[in-house]
Amino acid sequence: MSQKEVVIVVPGAKYIQSKIVFFQKFVLFFYRLVNIKNPVYKNYVQDWESKISKPGRKIVLLDWDQGLAPWSLWLAKIMLKLQIFKHLEEGYTVNLLGFSLGGEIVINTINDYKDGEINKVVLVCSVNTDNTMDKNITKFLNIYSLHDLLATLAIKLFAPVHGGSVLKGNSVKNISIDNFGHEQFCTNEIITDGQHKGKRITDLINDFFDK
Repeated sequence: MSQKEVVIVVPGAKYIQSKIVFFQKFVLFFYRLVNIKNPVYKNYVQDWESKISKPGRKIVLLDWDQGLAPWSLWLAKIMLKLQIFKHLEEGYTVNLLGFSLGGEIVINTINDYKDGEINKVVLVCSVNTDNTMDKNITKFLNIYSLHDLLATLAIKLFAPVHGGSVLKGNSVKNISIDNFGHEQFCTNEIITDGQHKGKRITDLINDFFDK
């Protein structure tokens, strides 16, 4: 592992709020539909930061406005590219971690880079509107769940043809977590079933970055 390693973390969107009563009721209905009990996760990114931080690894949280408007996503991509440029210039090995909608921002950004410029990419419960990764050197870890109805419905809505929870590519490793919804990913709960039973999502991320 490089002594100058950085992980740039791109969080997902904030809980949607609207002054339009009808729209707000629709949003709340959507959250209930996908079984998200408390869609406000103000501190999950800080909690994740503490779990993946270690000596020799710099953590950078991308401070974008976490909105759903197209210009918010565009500005987030520009901000991410500036962070990547800065740390590559400073000699860092650059890793990216995208969570939920942040994963989509990472995917849209990484296509602008040559193979190998980005070392590793982790996507967690990501809204993958493009499910084919053609970067042969960059290593990808995609952690998802078929029980994550929020991500699944978002993919089907925005990218029914080219999107998908499972990523394709020579350098992609997919890990499916049974019985995990979007809320369980956010709160980094202990995995209770399957091969990774007893671990948390942040444990899987650390295992991947440490290799």
